[in-house]
Amino acid sequence: MENNLIDKVKTKDALIIHDDLNTCGGSERLAASTIQSLTEIGFNVDLATSEDR
Repeated sequence: MENNLIDKVKTKDALIIHDDLNTCGGSERLAASTIQSLTEIGFNVDLATSEDR
């Protein structure tokens, strides 16, 4: 019983790192689907992006 309480209190965090979320290509859709799936199973998801110019 005690372990169930600990599991309920424990948060699950995830960080998705993507180099560039432009609108072209499938990797952006994959990142969005991954984020959606993780949030549906209870993860708190952060997204980090960077773009070299």
